[in-house]
Amino acid sequence: MMDEEAPDRVMLSDEATCRYWVERFRVPRDELEEAVETVGDSPAAVAAYLNVDLLQKRG
Repeated sequence: MMDEEAPDRVMLSDEATCRYWVERFRVPRDELEEAVETVGDSPAAVAAYLNVDLLQKRG
């Protein structure tokens, strides 16, 4: 299940939100930016683009 505190969008303009998703997806910021530019700011779409399981718990 996705974390309840997870932001509902991947907002690159918000540093805390961006940092959350970089850690959650375990990717460098530039990869996260590329994903958002390609598929938009939906966490599910970004996860699919990055081939990351969105529902996987952070470890």
